[in-house]
Amino acid sequence: MNNKSISNETAAETTIFYNYDEKKKVFSYYSRRVKQTITVKLSDMHLKLITSGNTKTGPEYLLNTLPGDHFIPVKGQPITNLQGSCQNCCDGCEHFCYAIKGAKRFHNSVIPNSGMNLILYREDRQRFLQELREWLNSWKDEEKVFRWHASGEIESPQYLEDMMQIAIEYPSVHFYSYTKRFEWIKQYLDTHGDVFPKNFTWNLSVWKDNLEKSNFPKKYLKQVQLFVWDDLDDPNLQNLPHCPSVEYKPGESKGHLNHKPLPNGKARNCKNCGLCWKGFMKGKAIAVYNH
Repeated sequence: MNNKSISNETAAETTIFYNYDEKKKVFSYYSRRVKQTITVKLSDMHLKLITSGNTKTGPEYLLNTLPGDHFIPVKGQPITNLQGSCQNCCDGCEHFCYAIKGAKRFHNSVIPNSGMNLILYREDRQRFLQELREWLNSWKDEEKVFRWHASGEIESPQYLEDMMQIAIEYPSVHFYSYTKRFEWIKQYLDTHGDVFPKNFTWNLSVWKDNLEKSNFPKKYLKQVQLFVWDDLDDPNLQNLPHCPSVEYKPGESKGHLNHKPLPNGKARNCKNCGLCWKGFMKGKAIAVYNH
C-alpha cells in the first residue's frame, strides 16, 4: 500500500476519525450509532455491496470504494488517512462530485464501508475477488444490473483487468461503470484486441476538455459511451441526448431529478432506462445536466 495512506506521524497531527494502521492491519473509527470505537482487523474485513434504492438509479447493486484524489477533508482537515481511489482524476470536478459530498456528509457510514472495500482489494486482492464471485453466484434476480463505483474509480490497471475478468465469468450480469481513467481504458484495449466483454458498458466521464487532452484514440470510441457533464456553459451540448432522469427548465441554474414515469409507465430510473448500461449508445455521446 505504498503512498496509499498518511503516515501515523502525520495522522497524529490532524483530526483523523477513520484510521488504517498498515503495520497492524487494523482499521478503526468512532461509530456514532453504537457510540464507541470500532476496530476491524484485515482478517475480519469482508466485501460490502449495497442495493441502490434512490430514485435516480433504481434497484441495482453497487460496489463502491473510497472516492477522491487524496485524503477526504472536512473543514480543511483530513478525516481519514486512506487515499481515495480516484488518484489525480478529480481536477476541476471535485467540487461537483456527489460521491465526495456523500462521503463528507455521511462519513460515519460511507467511509467505513467504501474504505474497507478499498483496503481489502489493496491488501488481499484474491479474497476481494473470491467474495465478489461468491456474492454473484448467489444472485437470483432475473435481470441483473451491477454498477462498479457509484463512488470510487479504477484503482490500477490490474484492478481493471479484474473487473473485465469478472464480467467474462458472469455473462448473464449487465456490468457498467463510469471512469476518467482514459489511459487505462486505452491500455486494456491495446492489450486485448480492441474489445471489452459484451456484457460490460464503459461510460467515459467527459468533463470540459479532459477527453481531448487525453488523446484517447478515435478508433476506440466505438467501444465506449461518452457521458458528458452539461453545466449549461456549452450550448452545443443541447443537441446531445440527455439522461432522462435529470431535467432542466430554462431559467434554472442547474438540472434536477425527474420523477415522472417513462413513456412505458415504468419508474424513471437507470435500471428501467438502460441508456447508461445496455450499451446501445456505444460510439456516441450522452449528456447529463449538472444536478
